Amino acid sequence: EFYKMKYDREDLILTGLATFDHAKLVDGADKIAFMPTYRYWEEGLIYTNRIEETSYYRVLIKIIKSFEEAGLLDRLLIVPHNKFSQYVYQNLPQYKHIISDNPSEALKVSKVFITDYSSAIYDAQYRGAYPIFYWEEKDYLIRQYKAIPPVNEENAPGPIAYNTQELIRIVKHAIENEYVVEDEYQEKYLKINSFNDNQNTKRITDFLKEHQII
Repeated sequence: EFYKMKYDREDLILTGLATFDHAKLVDGADKIAFMPTYRYWEEGLIYTNRIEETSYYRVLIKIIKSFEEAGLLDRLLIVPHNKFSQYVYQNLPQYKHIISDNPSEALKVSKVFITDYSSAIYDAQYRGAYPIFYWEEKDYLIRQYKAIPPVNEENAPGPIAYNTQELIRIVKHAIENEYVVEDEYQEKYLKINSFNDNQNTKRITDFLKEHQII
């Protein structure tokens, strides 16, 4: 997106995101969040109250049922994309207690964070959550997005599950190991976000002062 806006490489200021400086988990955080990424091609079905026909709805139900069978439903927190959240909430009244319509708040309480391609997983990992990529629909999503995601099997900073059985196994592994992210995944994460000293805001203001912008 940066280059699409006609900026050059030298225009890029490497500082880290200021919002991360105070990003952390609350004391006692123990939720297992599932946040599937936005599926723009299903908006029409969502907005005409045909949500049950969407792949978005089906994957939510599949995850809920899998956690229910594993005895982990009380730990699960479904975090729909903000464009879909009210429709998900309305169509799953029996699961309202495990649905969050506020991603920012969900990030604070989630010790495990699961997604397909949402970039929120990097925020979650910065805070100390255990990251898991759920790619059962990987090929379908790539076809629909008409683009190859930047995260793949080689650089994903967390374990990958290709079905719900693998997903539950990885979740249980994370719990049993007290949510410690393995070194290989932490190394990959630091290649994506090399700033982890909570000094991003200072780097930004220092640059602005140096160039007499402020």
